[in-house]
Amino acid sequence: MAEQAQFVSVLCNHGEFGRLGGSRNQTSDSDNAGGFLAEALKMILDRSGYSDVEWTIPHDEMNVYTQTQNGVLLGFNHGHKIPGNGEVGFEKWLNGQVRGDQAAWRADIWVTAHRHHFNSFDLGSAFVFACPSCDGGSKWLRDSTGKFARAGMLSFIVDPAASMQWRDAQIL
Repeated sequence: MAEQAQFVSVLCNHGEFGRLGGSRNQTSDSDNAGGFLAEALKMILDRSGYSDVEWTIPHDEMNVYTQTQNGVLLGFNHGHKIPGNGEVGFEKWLNGQVRGDQAAWRADIWVTAHRHHFNSFDLGSAFVFACPSCDGGSKWLRDSTGKFARAGMLSFIVDPAASMQWRDAQIL
């Protein structure tokens, strides 16, 4: 039996509505272009006959989850609410989630972004992928720090038989 196609969207700071020129969202997390665009895409594809897609679309959830047919739980978020960088920042954030979102601890694989460069690390209970940006990062980051990221899109196969439940990761 073939796996059903899955579409997962996350909310992020890039799509916040109502920022009014400031750095903070003036409304709520649900007032976000990510959710709006995912809902619009779902409506278009449903009308076009692509009804076999499983949709995970957040409304005010910063963390969203989907489980593969073979039982691997994937957690997704943009990552803009994760403090610091890399493994230390992610682990600090994950430890705090035990109070607010216990599903975060059950995820086998986490996929996040925000830092604009690829990173991956094994926390033992979960493996974490940080996706690169498709545009190579921001001019602001390069001008401020000299740092930039190589553009790309992360691809990997979820495989419960693999040692970390994934294989064949590559940047396209």
